[in-house]
Amino acid sequence: MKQSVKYISLVLIAALLLLPSCAKTEAGTGDVSLSQWTDLAQWPDNRFTRQVPAPETGTPLSCAQGNSAGYEFFAVQLEDVDRDGLDAYRQAAEDAGFLPVSQAEEAPGGQISVGEVRQKGDAGLSLAWGENRLIVYIALPAES
Repeated sequence: MKQSVKYISLVLIAALLLLPSCAKTEAGTGDVSLSQWTDLAQWPDNRFTRQVPAPETGTPLSCAQGNSAGYEFFAVQLEDVDRDGLDAYRQAAEDAGFLPVSQAEEAPGGQISVGEVRQKGDAGLSLAWGENRLIVYIALPAES
């Protein structure tokens, strides 16, 4: 993964950590726990991925999960997602009720990178895209 995607990914993780402050929940400790990335062969089926549309394009590469401030999050990294695939996924997310909270787009050295945070109720969805890779972060309130 190139530097621009790493940068956008870090920005989106930080944005996801801010989602609890936007929701009507008590603030947590702010401590972050993140697992190692694990290889994937297909789009996973779990309580996180069932909240969002599955991408129509791209090949799942890996996933990771963690928690922070009373929220748990799950991330999936896909390759072979071009700009049209990203735009289609953004539209699918909006059609599913995930509304934009913040967006960033940059073009360092001519390489376009896109970062976006969306929210639907207590669920957060962040997208990081660059160099035909998409990282989908899904945040949900921690289970009791």
